[in-house]
Amino acid sequence: MRLITLGTAAAGVPRPGDAGSGHLLEHGDVRLLVDAGGGVLGELVRHAPLSALSGVYLSHLHHDHVADLYPIALWARFTKRPLPVFGPPGTRTLLYRWFSLFSSDPDPYVEALRITEMPEWTVHTLGEMRFMACPVEHNVACLALRAEADGRRFVYSGDTRAGALLEEAAQGADLALFEATFQDLREAQTPEKTRDHHMTAREAGEVARKAGVKRLVLTHLRDNLDPAVSARQAQESFGGPVEMASPGRAFDVAPKA
Repeated sequence: MRLITLGTAAAGVPRPGDAGSGHLLEHGDVRLLVDAGGGVLGELVRHAPLSALSGVYLSHLHHDHVADLYPIALWARFTKRPLPVFGPPGTRTLLYRWFSLFSSDPDPYVEALRITEMPEWTVHTLGEMRFMACPVEHNVACLALRAEADGRRFVYSGDTRAGALLEEAAQGADLALFEATFQDLREAQTPEKTRDHHMTAREAGEVARKAGVKRLVLTHLRDNLDPAVSARQAQESFGGPVEMASPGRAFDVAPKA
């Protein structure tokens, strides 16, 4: 398997040259788009056309992870390509609400996609890639992704606070892509309320260490953070090198040599 990070921005505030959350997971002929935040499709087509996608996986329904599902549905409707979409409960309802804003008959747009609202811990298959939705702790229903092929395991956290659920999902991952929205609190800094449902870089490293993750990549940093500081804080708790996602960067899902 190979991972290409397309968009890494957090909270729907993209940086210049960076989109919302979105990643491309490849294995053989299988191409799975993992999350589809605003601007992700523009980055995707640098690597593969929409027609090459095998499916779309949505971790949760926050705007910075699903905004580009709207144009994906339009594309499926007018090209008559029934793209599989795997998402949390409410995915179909979200699409109906979007398309009801301008159409008296949203059915052709929504039903152009093959939507699966995923039960937790249930295995799905695309080609030789097997994957499942693992529940994690966010302020809405969120499903981390565990994908396996050729004896390798990839885990994407989605958005989550640190905890036992993510640790369970990430057990033994050859490559883990974890959100690290925040850094350690500075002296006299007022904690943001959203720290209750996101991880710091240090927490991401600690969860990865406890789960036996072999390689750790961080994504979803707030736009005002220095990535080098996030990497250092995660390294201190992980106990090994930490890599940073950036648009277009590719990672092989295998232990680092």
